[in-house]
Amino acid sequence: MAFQLPPKPVNSFNTSFSALTPSQGKAALATRLSPVADRIRNNIATRMGVNPYRVFLVHTAWAVNGERGEGTERELSRVELLPVPNVTSLDSIALSPGGAGLIQMGSLRISLISSTRYTHDQLIGKLLAAGSTSIAPGEQLPQNVNFFWEVTEDGRGDLDPVRRRFRVSSTPVLKTDSAQWQVMLEKQDGDRPRESY
Repeated sequence: MAFQLPPKPVNSFNTSFSALTPSQGKAALATRLSPVADRIRNNIATRMGVNPYRVFLVHTAWAVNGERGEGTERELSRVELLPVPNVTSLDSIALSPGGAGLIQMGSLRISLISSTRYTHDQLIGKLLAAGSTSIAPGEQLPQNVNFFWEVTEDGRGDLDPVRRRFRVSSTPVLKTDSAQWQVMLEKQDGDRPRESY
């Protein structure tokens, strides 16, 4: 009696796998639904006042000698993230005693950042002056340019809220299943002067 292989099971689905090309990724259902998620976030969370913090991407330049920290700092661009993202763990910013008083230290997470309105390069500061100038991959910001995130209360507390300065502490994560970017930030020294909106 000759040995026979069992018959192959009949599969109703394709078992070949592939990745999406960039153009297929841009046309994917999750990408096409991202603007809908933005509108829902804006209409529900923002209008109800659920997210009390405003978040900005800021580029500044220093006027003297082409060095950061020398001369007068002037703002090149300030882009507010909209719809308003969610700021979590602001309570993890600790006040530690220092030589000149209390120093703020710690990190926080910004989530629900629109995945269609903003790119990775924008979130890490590689695009200057609201996207007018791009920095090539691997290149650093010019010596006199500084990039940081600014988180401030929306004005429901203090009339002129504190404008806290942060830097990106890890690579932004794109979560296509929830149509958002998530970014971890670390507290920087040198909060900006208070201003009313």
